[in-house]
Amino acid sequence: MANIPAWKGEHATISNTVTSPVVTAQQTRSLDQALKQLDIAVKRTGRIRYQLLNDVLRDIVRLDFPGQNHLLLLLRSCGNLMAETLPAERTKFAQAIWKQFGDLGVSYDDSHYNSLLKVYLQNEHTFSPTEFLAQMEKDGVAPNRVTYQRLLARYCNEGNMDGTSTVLEFMKAQDMPLTEHVFSALIIGHTRAGDMASAINVLSVMKDVGIEPSAETHMVMLCAFAEKGDFESIRQVCCCLISFVYPLIHLRDGCCVKRTVPPSLSGELCELSSRTDLFWPRMSCAFVLLNKVIALMKIFQRMGLPIRQHYFWPMLVLQRKVNDKAGVLYILKTMQELEVPPDMETFVKFVQPAFNSLQEATVEFQVCVCFGFVLTIFFFFKICFMY
Repeated sequence: MANIPAWKGEHATISNTVTSPVVTAQQTRSLDQALKQLDIAVKRTGRIRYQLLNDVLRDIVRLDFPGQNHLLLLLRSCGNLMAETLPAERTKFAQAIWKQFGDLGVSYDDSHYNSLLKVYLQNEHTFSPTEFLAQMEKDGVAPNRVTYQRLLARYCNEGNMDGTSTVLEFMKAQDMPLTEHVFSALIIGHTRAGDMASAINVLSVMKDVGIEPSAETHMVMLCAFAEKGDFESIRQVCCCLISFVYPLIHLRDGCCVKRTVPPSLSGELCELSSRTDLFWPRMSCAFVLLNKVIALMKIFQRMGLPIRQHYFWPMLVLQRKVNDKAGVLYILKTMQELEVPPDMETFVKFVQPAFNSLQEATVEFQVCVCFGFVLTIFFFFKICFMY
């Protein structure tokens, strides 16, 4: 790992940075602010832009102020969180980060190696588990349970059941518990090895050892059937899942909508559901019909539940259908109040189509500016109408 070459990709800006011998308080605050922006980006959108991540790395290198936690944060951001960057580029960036921190004298531990493994798996990067373990041994880092789980997942993704068996035997010899993640990986492994009977049998083995298959395991099973084009088995699994969930959730949703349950009572029911590991996935769509979704969102916020961008999309679609442009902008203002500022995807897919031109959007914006709209919204309109 320490001998990984620096990234020579199109965005590379980290190799030619001059470090500063003195770290000022202002520079430290700048780094803290950049790290805070990373945290906010993950919480609000569930994704991180490459440029933001590269800015943080550049600050760390320039200040010659690396830490183990900084390395951990940057590595964990190089997987699915960097959704707008190609997987191969994300992997190269992670490798460049790894080398840069090694050059700055940061010592690696098992959490760093496990994070790098996770990046490799999420980006579907090809690597040798044997060489990976050899590099850990060279750096004096002992692999743990998570390490072996992820190496096993690598073998399973290749359909290499011999390698998988070797890792499993070692885990059993070390009394490492076999978790649901291990069994899910085995389903993938047997499927890609062409042994669907063994893949299906994994569910029975899980129950025998006292692990009840969750939604994650069933999702992996569905993907396995999809890879083989077995649509009849997919239908059977879906029918089985519906029989578990549909009577509990959808019947309750329907009752609330038909009986026009007030948002305050719906909030209490949602809170009860959260304590029993159930939730209402259709609530936002249902309450659009009652024009009470905003009140429900505020209840969600008071309960500490996350508010996502896509919760507002059904409302935006409805306002667009009835040609209520002021209503569209009011929803944007509400998103700001709930600390879920609309992102570019929301503007491009659900806001911009409601307006015929930039001039029309500008007029409506000026009407609503008294509500405390931030000017960023206006600039979003400009960008949308440029394309």
